[in-house]
Amino acid sequence: MSTQELATITAITGLVAALAAFVSAFAAWKAVSLAKSASQSAEMTEKRIMVREIVYGCRETINTATRAQDLAQELMKVIRDLAIFAGQSGSSRQKVTEGTIEKDREKIASAVEVINNLFSGEAELNNLEVEQLNAMYATMSINLADASAVREKFETKLSSLNEEVRPYREKAIST
Repeated sequence: MSTQELATITAITGLVAALAAFVSAFAAWKAVSLAKSASQSAEMTEKRIMVREIVYGCRETINTATRAQDLAQELMKVIRDLAIFAGQSGSSRQKVTEGTIEKDREKIASAVEVINNLFSGEAELNNLEVEQLNAMYATMSINLADASAVREKFETKLSSLNEEVRPYREKAIST
């Protein structure tokens, strides 16, 4: 083989190697581009799920708080009825119980206010970062738990007080 043939073969081999390197670089760039696109798509999906959970949780918190407020009104009525039937209207027991209910109502009102400040619309939530959504979700969860606890407390107390006042009502109806 002559020097010229050897140089030509070497040049062709170099061009093939350069072409292979270019194809490899292009494939790597395409893989990075696809990975980035997949990552963005996964993040968007995660954000949509979080937004949906936050919206649902905010609505659930408001519904729970509304139910608790209704129960509080029923409780106040039953407490007054019980005090009247027992001849203890205006007693310290009545005042303490009403005060406790009022504090819990304020706690619920505070939770609803936090939720209303937190949730200003689904469209705005979609523009937040995942970390911000996580913080909002945590806040919403805490307020939902608080509202649920107060609602359950009111339900239990109402059931108990209804049992206490039942004999008085039955007696009043039978006479």
